[in-house]
Amino acid sequence: MAKLERVFGSTACLSSVSVDAVTGLVAYPAGSTVVIHNPKTLSQVHLISSSKIKSPVFIWGDPKVRVWELNHTDRQSSGEQLAELKYHRLGITCVGFTKDSSQLISVGNQHDKSVVLWDWHKQTKLAENRLTSQVNAMAVCEKMFVTVGVRHVKFWYLEKTSGAGAVMLQGRSAILADHRNNTFVDVCCASRNRTFAITITKLLVEFVDKRFLVNIYELGGESPFSLTMGHQKLFIGFGGGNIRIFDVDTMSVELTLCKPHYLKCDIAESPKAGSSRPSSSSGHENRLYPDVHSIIYHEKSHMLTALYADRSIYNWQIGESGQIVKVSSQLFHVGPIFDLEVAKHSTAHHSAGTFFTGGADETVRIWNFDEKENSLLAPNIYSNELRKILYIGQGVDSLSEQSDKNFGGILSDTLDSTTGVRCLKISRNGEHLACGGRDGNICVFDLTTKSIEKVADFEAHDGEVLCLEYTDPYKVEGLNFLASGSRDRLIHIFDASNHYEHLIVIDDHSSSISSIKFLAVDNRLQIITYGTDKVLVIREVVAEPDSPLLTKRLNQISSQMGSNCLNLTSDGNILTACQDRQLRTFSPNGKLLKTVKGTNCDEGTLTKFCLDPSELFAATVCSDRYVYITDVSTGECVAMLTGQSDSVTSIQFTPDCR
Repeated sequence: MAKLERVFGSTACLSSVSVDAVTGLVAYPAGSTVVIHNPKTLSQVHLISSSKIKSPVFIWGDPKVRVWELNHTDRQSSGEQLAELKYHRLGITCVGFTKDSSQLISVGNQHDKSVVLWDWHKQTKLAENRLTSQVNAMAVCEKMFVTVGVRHVKFWYLEKTSGAGAVMLQGRSAILADHRNNTFVDVCCASRNRTFAITITKLLVEFVDKRFLVNIYELGGESPFSLTMGHQKLFIGFGGGNIRIFDVDTMSVELTLCKPHYLKCDIAESPKAGSSRPSSSSGHENRLYPDVHSIIYHEKSHMLTALYADRSIYNWQIGESGQIVKVSSQLFHVGPIFDLEVAKHSTAHHSAGTFFTGGADETVRIWNFDEKENSLLAPNIYSNELRKILYIGQGVDSLSEQSDKNFGGILSDTLDSTTGVRCLKISRNGEHLACGGRDGNICVFDLTTKSIEKVADFEAHDGEVLCLEYTDPYKVEGLNFLASGSRDRLIHIFDASNHYEHLIVIDDHSSSISSIKFLAVDNRLQIITYGTDKVLVIREVVAEPDSPLLTKRLNQISSQMGSNCLNLTSDGNILTACQDRQLRTFSPNGKLLKTVKGTNCDEGTLTKFCLDPSELFAATVCSDRYVYITDVSTGECVAMLTGQSDSVTSIQFTPDCR
């Protein structure tokens, strides 16, 4: 049985982060998983729906509200689903409980345009109404709730219903006067019938008695994105990493929090050393910081949790005397992750289990779970697991999500589809890391030093690099090559021992190259390539001293079912994952040796797979967004993994197979 152990990443937006008022646990979505994490210990509990949904809160085409009961005493428990509420058709923007938790409110997105009051215990709809504007945020008070958005501020009344079916939800629009065309980003409720909202025009507006605008405050400086209340203080998150604390009685700024890490920060240069206070940003006026996209405050522990535009999460503790201490922080990728590589063996430079991820944010990130291991990269003040960030791009635009200037919301897919690290490969001796970009370029990093310097950077292909492969110089003496395959149908081979000098181009395929493998046979080197043209080609690589590198074709295998991924077994056979969800084993001469089922479903195709070190089990990725652990000899599915909200792009076993 497989158990989700840890999630590294967040897809949280303004309205999808919450804090438990009793325990202080923070909840946020990561794909189709809800992560419940402890800000002090960073331990996690996960809520995963059994159905194939994109998010436990909302999804295009099948939006549902799910209510879970959490068990805070048993960390092994992931909660129990109590209710599933379905009414919205096109998506949900906000959800929230009433103050007594007896009812629940859900607000549809700009396409759904509906607001619903639920009795979630009975899973019935009590009241509903239609929206005429896009809603960005919602706040719940004692006997009402308020929604704000594009030219929209409306107060809704929580009145008792007779129970004879859903009634019209009553609400009244705020009197906005000259600000009726403004866009409101976030809202929160305070005592004495006061309500505060922020706008994209850098205004803080105050309403009293449920609809009357009484005060307008110029915020100036950066644009505000989020606000929350706590201890009669108003916390506002701005662009550039700024968080300011206002006294709600005088509306003066009492305190400004420290900024987080700056964009393109070298986290490896900030060792842990027991320091929990971040360094001052003074003297670094030219550095850029991620915007504050969402903040929540827990009064009991004085803990402010902030989510930034680069998807990092910081937990700040604010003392009564104004002392600010960073309790914990986590740094994640921005946007999708395209590939990962796991160090299979320990070297003098990194331990086995260290893994590398490359994503659309043009970074390669180096991770390790073991805090005690002795490697060049130790835990730092920003993260225990993230040891180093390698920046591939020149600018910083891809390092943070941008806000939607027209509507005040946060865009989820703002990264250019032509940028990012598409594939990774570690050399067999563990000294080099090759990175293939979506722009067709390849760069190589030296893993033997703490700074991990770039040793090669060159243009290789006209299309994105889809796969990379190193030879094993211990099996074929003296041959240390790097091969690359691309969407441009070409395969290039480079000499890794001679500054990655280009050696040869192979043009065997009529479509994109999906896999490349090197095979040593009787001290002779063979290269196996596979493309989306359903053709597998085996060539011998001939390297003679003082002669150009040559290749000659040995065999060609046509696959009628189409293979999306291939791996080599220790006995030299070729194992392929096919579009009909079968795992097929071929001999190098093209003979089909075995066929087993790769999943236990009857739909979709296999897109990726990997073998465990014993080669007894394969982890197969299906287009249904599930991962199946399959017995290679029998095809029996021994475990099924879920939690991803989109296609799984890469998969690897750790060396200990855990």
